[in-house]
Amino acid sequence: LESAAQTGAISAVGGGAISKVAPRVTAAAKDLIKRGVPLTPGQAVRDSGLIGQTISALEEKAANTIPFIGEQIRNALQRSKVGFNRATFNEALAPIKVVAPKGKEGRELIGIGQDAISKAYDDVLDKMSLTDDLPFYDAVLKVANAARRDINDDIMDTADELIFNKLKDHGGKLEGNALKDAHSKLRKAVQRLKRGTDDKQLRLGESLQDILSVFDVQLGKQNTAALAKRLNDVDQAYGTFEIVQKASTASAKEAGDFTPGQLLTAVKAADPTKRKSQFSRGEARLQK
Repeated sequence: LESAAQTGAISAVGGGAISKVAPRVTAAAKDLIKRGVPLTPGQAVRDSGLIGQTISALEEKAANTIPFIGEQIRNALQRSKVGFNRATFNEALAPIKVVAPKGKEGRELIGIGQDAISKAYDDVLDKMSLTDDLPFYDAVLKVANAARRDINDDIMDTADELIFNKLKDHGGKLEGNALKDAHSKLRKAVQRLKRGTDDKQLRLGESLQDILSVFDVQLGKQNTAALAKRLNDVDQAYGTFEIVQKASTASAKEAGDFTPGQLLTAVKAADPTKRKSQFSRGEARLQK
């Protein structure tokens, strides 16, 4: 009672000043909590001011120095990271309305996302068709001509093998399994090349990514608006989930888990704009 009286007297005199320095849950933390991320107290108030930073630092220090309590804090920090990963998964796959299943995390969750995107592509492409026409070929040729000369032939050879030869073999029209096969193989070629380290392969992967975009634009033009929107939604999920997958491979020891810092690195790497201008403005995909 005596302590409460003293606290009340101090608050009456300096309440405004105290409220400015007292740690508080930040708006960003509240948003993550709403998304189901179980933040620790230190994480929730870290960016609210000096005291919040101090609490966060003490929490991290205790995690590595104090027996038993440290283990509990480490477990809480791991639960927070898993929750962050699941929230990121949900954000990436929101366009196709896929939510992380309860209890799933790490590499298993990444596999679930991959399967969900593949199924979403199969479902929409099964209802679409692609007819060969000159504007489509010209658009692909334009992508090849815009690239450096050392990969011009590789670009057109890949486009012929995966798209135009298949169109000829099927009487100038792809649909059903043939369309899904062509789209899937082109998508996997892009993934394989863009995950490499060789400069030529990376540039080829970027050009094939442009051709994949041309492919989808052409599908949108030749099919109903509803199907075009569904395909665009899947494309959005696919592009965003690629960033999540990249982040999940940042550490071989973490079994598919990733930190916010590792995600941010993947976000920056995926920014296709010159001098990473989207990332510089804070507008890159998944950056917020």
